[in-house]
Amino acid sequence: MDAQSISLWKKRVARVAAGFSILFALFTLDSSVAYLREPSNTLELLPGQSSSLLGPLAPGAEGVSGMTYESTSERVSLALEEVVTGFWFGGKMWKATLGVAPDTAPGTYKIVVFGKVDSRKIKANTFDVVVYRDQAAKQAGAKSLLMRLSGLNSMILAIGSFVLMLVCCACLYFMSGVRDRLMAQQGEAEVYHVKRDKDGASVYFGLGAVHGIKAGARLVLMDERRRPVEEITVDSVDLKDARARAGAQVSVEVGYLVKKI
Repeated sequence: MDAQSISLWKKRVARVAAGFSILFALFTLDSSVAYLREPSNTLELLPGQSSSLLGPLAPGAEGVSGMTYESTSERVSLALEEVVTGFWFGGKMWKATLGVAPDTAPGTYKIVVFGKVDSRKIKANTFDVVVYRDQAAKQAGAKSLLMRLSGLNSMILAIGSFVLMLVCCACLYFMSGVRDRLMAQQGEAEVYHVKRDKDGASVYFGLGAVHGIKAGARLVLMDERRRPVEEITVDSVDLKDARARAGAQVSVEVGYLVKKI
């Protein structure tokens, strides 16, 4: 594969990467809006399902034996299991499993966990349990537009599109290196930076002393279609890079090419 073929594939992969970045933004937006619309401490379950819960341990409670709960329905119950350390602040938290009986009618139920000694009912330990008739009803009530329309989780899709975008970026980086090496072997390089001033422009490219470039050397500046624009003169050389001057009347952009004469 030659440099021109790699350039063509780079453009294709860049378009794919741009597509994944757009999908990532859309999926993230949908997931964020759904999260903000979802009331705090709300669980959405089907009859027969269960879910893990965490909440702050009440003052005076030594363990889960010092905690109890109230539920608006005996079909929605809680099994207090153990005391764990909170992830963010390291406080003591109770851990439990909330269960919904298989014959629970659809509706919203409330369950409150509190201490046997300190029986204050705080918001952090108050949960709304929304029970749906079936999966179709749960999907129809989702806060996420994508979930309602297709049943797909926008957060998972956002993560997937982000990973694929990174893969495309890695491929672009690899192809750029291969292309630059092939072009250098032919005495060519792509302009990667242009610095303009009142007398013209300084043009930076990836050919240097290791490629036989010397100060004062003359190069042909070409546009992206490889059409000659002007001859330019090298005025500064590093090991793998160089700088040349272009006249004020010359239109030069990043992505143009230079070639040894």
